[in-house]
Amino acid sequence: MTVHRRVYLNVTALRRSSTGELIPYSIEWEGRIYKINKVLESRNGKSLKQKVNAQRFNCICEGTKLQLFFEDGGFRNQRFYIEVEDNCICE
Repeated sequence: MTVHRRVYLNVTALRRSSTGELIPYSIEWEGRIYKINKVLESRNGKSLKQKVNAQRFNCICEGTKLQLFFEDGGFRNQRFYIEVEDNCICE
């Protein structure tokens, strides 16, 4: 069984004031900034691996498909993360 963990990222995002829609623009990974080229889908629900309520963004980031999650835990507790395999060396 594959175990996944969350890796929290710095994300630049836009919020459209008329609709309140959140749109991720770029992510910071290991000190580099990567532009999100396109958001393919955005939906509310649970993360796929850890079953936590989050907004999931299916994105294309520099040619790679990526699932980015937004966890809204209230004021000062709103974070973006991705899920990686536990044996992944990525921090």
